[in-house]
Amino acid sequence: MGRFLYFLLFLLLARWLFRTVVNLFGTSVRQRVRTVNWSPRSPIHKGMMVRDPSCGIHLPEERALEAIRSGERFFFCSEECRTKFLEAD
Repeated sequence: MGRFLYFLLFLLLARWLFRTVVNLFGTSVRQRVRTVNWSPRSPIHKGMMVRDPSCGIHLPEERALEAIRSGERFFFCSEECRTKFLEAD
């Protein structure tokens, strides 16, 4: 019974220590996680957003595939969307 109580005490102490460390460094960790996950409002994205005419997804111009049809530039999120759009003509 004594070992079990020591084990519980150890677990509570470890949990308290972990939470203390997370609270001390938590804000910088949370900020790093937010910048890794991409979203249109993310500080990582600074370029122009374009819309894929096939599926309607908006994405940064520098990440998009492009095609020119009838002198007009179109942007696509994937090769599949670009192929589908060009074959529809």
